Amino acid sequence: MKPHVHVLTRTHIAHLIRPTLPPVYDTARAPSLHKGAAGRIAILGGSQDYAGAPYFAAMAALRCGADLAYVFCAPSAAAAIKAYSPELMVTPCDEMEVEAHGATAPGKLVDALPRLHALVVGPGLGRKPQALRCARAAMQAARQHGVALVVDADGLYALHADGKLDAGILAGYPRAVLTPNAMEVRRLCDAAVASTSSASSDSDSLGKLLSA
Repeated sequence: MKPHVHVLTRTHIAHLIRPTLPPVYDTARAPSLHKGAAGRIAILGGSQDYAGAPYFAAMAALRCGADLAYVFCAPSAAAAIKAYSPELMVTPCDEMEVEAHGATAPGKLVDALPRLHALVVGPGLGRKPQALRCARAAMQAARQHGVALVVDADGLYALHADGKLDAGILAGYPRAVLTPNAMEVRRLCDAAVASTSSASSDSDSLGKLLSA
């Protein structure tokens, strides 16, 4: 019996892969569309030990339809992340590894904030004090610019690194989304209780502090 062979034409191949591609042309918005109009997303994270998480976060943004994905990371992670994909714009930030007095957001990220639609803080950030300070300062700067925030992983840890919840960073900001897993919820609740002298439950304390 002869093997059954399918010959794929360009049309067949295009039909197969088209559903996997995000739209790049919107006829209703065509006159105003340009590169970056469908989304400019930045990731603040990445350290010597954790270079994969910011890469996956940035690639997920692109695969969901964003045009441009930036990664602002520790210098020790930059080369690895750049090697993962040529699609990502990777910027090393010395502030994430160099000891400094006070909390300072990476200068290159602050310069980019007016152009961004969203900032993701935390993937692969690590828990070095200087990186955590950068994360908190970056969240405050993003809020001042009205940039949407997604706080994940060690970005959540940065909110309570000293054992008490620093809720003032995000309290009342409607454009912030927290994405904790079960253990991270527990830690946030414990930190919220430690931050209040009331007899409220841990979930009540967390809710009050973040919505104040």
